Amino acid sequence: YDVDYILSESGDIYTTEANLRRTSICYMVDLAELLFGEDFESKMAMRSNDKYIRPNIKGISYADLKLLLAPVLYPMNEQQRGVIITQSFRSMYNRGKFGYVSIGRDQEDTRNIELQLDNILSKV
Repeated sequence: YDVDYILSESGDIYTTEANLRRTSICYMVDLAELLFGEDFESKMAMRSNDKYIRPNIKGISYADLKLLLAPVLYPMNEQQRGVIITQSFRSMYNRGKFGYVSIGRDQEDTRNIELQLDNILSKV
């Protein structure tokens, strides 16, 4: 589960929402354990984006999205790095949108992988 908080100007913390169900972080931990074992946190880093939006990909198929992202999809360059699409591709509200997790050696690597993903999709 997860809980959202806000911090007031006076330094007080207030709970704003509690999601008493499995949330996205649980699935990321499950994925990390599956791919790297129980001690995954010492072997890799993850970053997620469940609302990647790029209007220019509106209307392309999931299969075409996978073809476009092939250079950065997990396993990238035969290494335990890359992007895993975690949410179905959809074109809601006149925009192209999907979710993913990037897996890398550290947070700098995950960010570089995301920049490569963005660069690929900016040229569609």
